[in-house]
Amino acid sequence: MDLSWGSIAKTAIAAGIFTALFTQVVVWIRERLSANQRVRLLAVKLTIIFEKFAMDCASSISDNQLYNESDHAAGKENHRLPKMDELPSSEDWHSLKPELTARILFFPNEISNSNSSLDFLEDVEGPYDIPQACSIRCGLRGYRAWLIAGDLRRIYKLPPFDNSAVFWDFAEVLLPLHKKANELEQH
Repeated sequence: MDLSWGSIAKTAIAAGIFTALFTQVVVWIRERLSANQRVRLLAVKLTIIFEKFAMDCASSISDNQLYNESDHAAGKENHRLPKMDELPSSEDWHSLKPELTARILFFPNEISNSNSSLDFLEDVEGPYDIPQACSIRCGLRGYRAWLIAGDLRRIYKLPPFDNSAVFWDFAEVLLPLHKKANELEQH
């Protein structure tokens, strides 16, 4: 074995280069895993916000229906869509799929548009038909929120929604009114 200063220097340089490269790979892997965890956490937060909005819309529909069916003895009349929780501010928005990000960020505008159309309808026709119109818009926006939440769960490999945790299938309340709203939009 040759232990000259030249061979020792070559070995030290090679070890230094290897150590530097190895360290960079470890740092890159750690940052990549951390970024993936942050994106998944953002996806979880968004999923919960959109599922809660969908549940609130289904509840609003049920309240309107109960109010009418009970001759105003139970439930309540809703004239506006429920409020949606604020979207998180995050540095990780750029890591979400762009088409999904666009749907998510535009969604509050859809809610605002629905509420504005309800306000206009109330000004023009009076308050009597507003709960039914509100239920239709709740079905439309609530089901769209449910679809966004489902896409987040699918794309970011989150566990499926557990209906047993909320004790009812609120998507079944939303779907018929979502279909009705789509039919009305086509005419």
